[in-house]
Amino acid sequence: WLSPVYENPEGRFIGRDGREAEPYHGYWAKEPRQVEGRFGGEAAMDALVRTAHAHGLRVVLDFVLNHVHEQHPYWTEHRADGWFANPDADCICGMSCPWHLHMNDCWFDPFLPDFDWANPDVAEQLLADAEWWVERFDLDGLRLDAVPMMPRYTMRHLRERIRERFELAGTHVYLLGETYTQAGEQAVIRYYLGPTALSGQFDFPVMWTLRSALAGRANFDALDAEVARSDVNWSEAEAVMAPILGNHDVPRFVSDMNGDPLWEPRTNPPPQPTAERPYRLLGVAWTFLLTQIGAPVIYYGDEIGLAGAYDPDNRRNMRFDELTPVQSWLREHVGRVAATRQCVRALRRGERTTLLVGASVYAYARHSDDGFPAVVALNRSDSEQAVSVQLPAEWLGADARFADVLGSAVEQRGTTLSFT
Repeated sequence: WLSPVYENPEGRFIGRDGREAEPYHGYWAKEPRQVEGRFGGEAAMDALVRTAHAHGLRVVLDFVLNHVHEQHPYWTEHRADGWFANPDADCICGMSCPWHLHMNDCWFDPFLPDFDWANPDVAEQLLADAEWWVERFDLDGLRLDAVPMMPRYTMRHLRERIRERFELAGTHVYLLGETYTQAGEQAVIRYYLGPTALSGQFDFPVMWTLRSALAGRANFDALDAEVARSDVNWSEAEAVMAPILGNHDVPRFVSDMNGDPLWEPRTNPPPQPTAERPYRLLGVAWTFLLTQIGAPVIYYGDEIGLAGAYDPDNRRNMRFDELTPVQSWLREHVGRVAATRQCVRALRRGERTTLLVGASVYAYARHSDDGFPAVVALNRSDSEQAVSVQLPAEWLGADARFADVLGSAVEQRGTTLSFT
């Protein structure tokens, strides 16, 4: 999943918070169909997609349908044509007008005009642009930014155009939405899902509850209940969801686990933790995330425990070397669990069954019809925990033998597994 690669403007701009910001992140498009020159232009994009496909990797590109930068030709040429909501820039989200009343028409920032999707000319142009990017660069999917800031029919129109243009020939284009929500708000996310809309969305409710459970702000039974709510909602929507630990809009997981201040990203950025515990908890979180069905997201840097508060501190430069021992352990752990996921079908597609919900330990199984279930156990405490779980006999093939991929001994007696 790549950030937007549109050509973005030069310079700094004053946002709604009164601070200067630069469009390094790609979300302030200056041109509709040009790749950012500092990335290498179209040639670099072609090479990246071609190389990714040669390695069996699919490429999902971030796509912004809600707004453009004020230097964009659609604003300069169509400002007076009804293409934009509040063309006088008198409705800035959360500032000059409230979010909850103007979600579909407020501007993110004073320099980001917001499209009016009720105008058919807007719909026609932006959907044509989406088709162009998918076809021109042989993309496998689009990640759609700020989904709830546009009418629901926006995603339905996009799916229909993509279906007619590409999918009737057998090529599925993965449409992944971002609907920023809190715990318990699966219904808000589900509203935009389905065969005639988005393929999937990020599972924010489980992310927040997982953080609370591992940090000790909630019990494991809250996490189990949250996962169950998601399971029901996503299966009924036939969605391929994207479980996450974090992204570019929320604090870094390791800083959250370390109990650092998170709301002062510019004036009080958290240091890189020196204690091992937050990294070990992040390892537990990766074990959980990579054993969920769907398309789990690894936000860059979380595989080594990169620190950070809210935006923009959660977007620090990536580190590829000079890691501490616990960071190296974490990266190896993520690789091992990811490889296990690839090898064990049940971890990718199996039905989930809760086995144990305790004060420190949470265990569940994933099982499919191949006779090889997987058992996952999470321990959030600082001490070892002895666990025994009972599995239904019908899950087990005749030659099903269990081993802990993380190294602990497993005692198997019939359908009972005991391990530390």
